Amino acid sequence: MKKLTKMKNKTPRILFIYRSWRSFVKRDYDILKKHFDVEPLQWRGKRDIIKMIARVLRSDVIFSWFAGNHAGIAGILATIFGKKSIVVVGGVDVANVPEIEYGLWYKGSLVDKFLCKYAISHADFALPVSEFNEKEMLKRAKPKKHKIIYNGIPSNFCEGDIFEKRKRVATIGILQKDNLKRKGLYTYIEVAKYFPDLEFLIIGKPIDNTINFLKNQQVENLKVLGFLSHKELVNTLKSSIIYAQLSAYESFGVAVVEAMQCGCVPVVTNRGALPEVVGDVGVVVEYGNLNNTIEGIKKALKLSESEEFIKKVRERGKFFSLDKREKKLVEIINKVLYK
Repeated sequence: MKKLTKMKNKTPRILFIYRSWRSFVKRDYDILKKHFDVEPLQWRGKRDIIKMIARVLRSDVIFSWFAGNHAGIAGILATIFGKKSIVVVGGVDVANVPEIEYGLWYKGSLVDKFLCKYAISHADFALPVSEFNEKEMLKRAKPKKHKIIYNGIPSNFCEGDIFEKRKRVATIGILQKDNLKRKGLYTYIEVAKYFPDLEFLIIGKPIDNTINFLKNQQVENLKVLGFLSHKELVNTLKSSIIYAQLSAYESFGVAVVEAMQCGCVPVVTNRGALPEVVGDVGVVVEYGNLNNTIEGIKKALKLSESEEFIKKVRERGKFFSLDKREKKLVEIINKVLYK
């Protein structure tokens, strides 16, 4: 990709502010490092404000992942010191889902909400990750400018031939108590009981003792794998027939795209951006509806027998490419720098 990022023989400096290295956050950081002088800052709380001030002063653009309080404080500093700012709106920052007690706008303080609104409305660009996410964002604040840029994964995420498929279903999500409802794991466990001939896998990094709760469900065909390396994850998805994302809320669904690239038929709920992501190659079911989900798995099993359908699934997975996201992010930053 051609670089258009020089400022009078000086490479623009980007302050990249984040809370944790989620896969999609790290991918953006790696993208921007290819084009700019990028300085990362992990926000751990108020103790980092002094550090943030110093780094804002020596930066040209402030790039914040999620419109949380870190992005609001960065936005205020950008206003004070005349710096450009960009915020990626990721989901939890604009969510309000009482049903699962989820989202900054459900359990955040008045200060948190003020800082979220400030981050979005004062940024030079706000970047939601899906059409659904854009609608949620516009309920909370009116940005100066915004553009939907889908999350992406590398086009070679699932390199090589697809393995011979085994009779297995997979789902991915961080293993913590708050995610049991949000990721639809209660429903997933009940569905597993109905299909004793299928192996149901739960993949994800353990955060608390939720992994022990899941392992103690006494469902013989339910396997809790915990965290997998990249190679282990890809190999597991390559050998799975179905990927199930039975979530109550998803602003995008990176794991769904990864699974589609690996030839898994996606079964997703009618919530959030999931129907938007799978398009016409996914089976959409009602969140929390056991019978409907069972029927969805049956339909997906039939669809998995069609090589032509699996080809379409993989093509849909490749639609959300990291190359596309890279091009659009660099274009936005250059617009902000040179407008």
